Amino acid sequence: MRSFLVVALAAASVAACGQAATATPPASASRSAAPSTVREAARPDPYFDYGFVVQLTQFGFHPHVLVSPCCNAITWKNTTSTTAEVRFDALQVDSGPIPPGGTFIYTPHHIESVAYHLVADPSLTGAVQVNQTSEP
Repeated sequence: MRSFLVVALAAASVAACGQAATATPPASASRSAAPSTVREAARPDPYFDYGFVVQLTQFGFHPHVLVSPCCNAITWKNTTSTTAEVRFDALQVDSGPIPPGGTFIYTPHHIESVAYHLVADPSLTGAVQVNQTSEP
């Protein structure tokens, strides 16, 4: 009788393991898609955000640090009432004059960190972290 009970428990354990291995994760466990630009445009975090747009405001760059996927255009938009110019610290990239309401677009072609500053006030800085795309 005792050996029958041991065999029955072992069989139940094997059956339970087989079921767990074939179970599918709930829908909430699936990986989320890349962050949408709708959230970004609605309310960007002033210090850190994912997306494709950096706004130049009278207080500096918003977000201060942007994380963006590789090979997608990143846009700096001048929301101030004066012409501005953005210069990258380590790369030889300069936006040239960006008029009020105007934009500057840069498309990174590899994974990189880009630090930049406002030419008229080098204490106003920002950064973009370009990561691998979410596509396979």
